[in-house]
Amino acid sequence: MATPESKTVHILVRWTDSKGPQRRECNVPSTTVIEDLLNMFPDIPRNHWPLAEDGWPYPTNYVVKHGDLFDFV
Repeated sequence: MATPESKTVHILVRWTDSKGPQRRECNVPSTTVIEDLLNMFPDIPRNHWPLAEDGWPYPTNYVVKHGDLFDFV
């Protein structure tokens, strides 16, 4: 029996702001892109951006996947 595709994914977002290190685990729509995270978490400094495992910044249109970790540095 086929299961319906999940409409949300679980992610972890980390950043440091004037209050110190911040960490949020959350469920977001499966269509969320990284730019959306900046709107969801307005405390993330606007000049910070997460890096992928290869050390390069994620593209702005990267669609988040279940279990992703985003360190905004």
